[in-house]
Amino acid sequence: MLEIAGFLMVPYGVIGVFRATEQGRRHRLPPRAVLALVLLATLVTIAGLGLMLGSPIAVFIPFVLLARRGVLLYTARLRRGYWRWYDLWPGAWPDAALLLLLLFGSL
Repeated sequence: MLEIAGFLMVPYGVIGVFRATEQGRRHRLPPRAVLALVLLATLVTIAGLGLMLGSPIAVFIPFVLLARRGVLLYTARLRRGYWRWYDLWPGAWPDAALLLLLLFGSL
């Protein structure tokens, strides 16, 4: 299960880097918010590679995913002035799915 989670985290992190740079270009977000999103997406990619290689990095992944969700909520508030329910739950299903894979893989 951990290898599957790692295999899914690599493209999820790469897509996250692309989305972060596009948000910075389109919505004129502050550079620090874009930098935080890019760094967290890069950490997700590196964590996915670590999981595929069998390293014990799975301990830190929930914290990285939660921090990434928090920064995404912050940028959603910066773009619109408020955040919608859609930003919280349906937008977080990939994070929840990866966390469930990590949980079942560690049992």
